[in-house]
Amino acid sequence: MPRVEGHRLPRCLVLLLLIVAGSAQAERALAPREVLEASAQHFPAILEALAQRRAAAGDVLASQGAFDVVFSADGLGWAGGFYDGRVLEGKASRRFRPLGAEVYGSYGLSRGDFPVYQDENFTSRGGKAKVGVVFSLLRDRLIDDARFAERDARIALEAADLEVLLTRIGVQQRALVAYWRWVKTGH
Repeated sequence: MPRVEGHRLPRCLVLLLLIVAGSAQAERALAPREVLEASAQHFPAILEALAQRRAAAGDVLASQGAFDVVFSADGLGWAGGFYDGRVLEGKASRRFRPLGAEVYGSYGLSRGDFPVYQDENFTSRGGKAKVGVVFSLLRDRLIDDARFAERDARIALEAADLEVLLTRIGVQQRALVAYWRWVKTGH
C-alpha cells in the first residue's frame, strides 16, 4: 500500500488515483489506423520484403543494361623499330530485342608504315568506316541470354511485389488482431 509522509493512503483514494490516471490515458486512445500505419512502416518482415523488392528492381535495371549503347576504342602503335605505324579505331554498338539484332558502326584511321602481315591495319587517308546490322535467322532468334535475363528479372520483380503485398496483409492482419485483443482486455 502506498504511503504519504509516513501515513497509509486509504484504499478508496488509491483506487480513485488509478481511475483518474486511467481516464487521462483513455482520452488519447490508440486508433486501429495508427496501428496499421505503424506496422506498415516499422515491422521487420515488411522492411525485409521491401528491401528484396528494391534488389529485384535493381536486377531488372542491370539486365536492361545489356541493350545499352556500347562505345569502345582501340589503338596500336610501335614505340621504336623499323615500322612506325599507328592505328586508332572507335566503335559503337547496340543490341535490340527483336531477332537478337545488333547495330554497329566503327571508324578507324591509321598513319605510318606496317609490316606485310599487318596490312589489315592500313587505311586510306580518310580512314575506314563500317556500319552493319547483325541478326539471327534461326539460332537465338526468339530468345538469348540477354533477353532471358531481362524476362527472368521482370518475373522476379513481379514475385517480389506480390511478396510485399502478402507480407503487408499478413502483418497488418496480425496487428489488428492484437489490437482488438488489447481493446477487449480493457487496454
